[in-house]
Amino acid sequence: MSIEAMKQALEAFDKQRLYFLDRNDVAPDHVYKAITSLRQAIAEAEKQEPVAWMHKETALLRKEINKPKGSDWDADHWIPLYTHTQPKEKP
Repeated sequence: MSIEAMKQALEAFDKQRLYFLDRNDVAPDHVYKAITSLRQAIAEAEKQEPVAWMHKETALLRKEINKPKGSDWDADHWIPLYTHTQPKEKP
């Protein structure tokens, strides 16, 4: 999930939480847990450096940490790619 998608989901959950508060109801725990999880995921994703860049139209990959440079660079057409941490094995 992209950072932008996570931020949109967080905004939706925040509105859901506010809906419950406006009605003087207590928001369900799953809404609070989702908000917390999304905030943590966004913070982690924003700390990471991209491991590669992909061109949106051609799917060309450039294995560079920094943004691709040169005449073929167009910020609207390149997206950063990140790695996900592997889940820890449970004993």
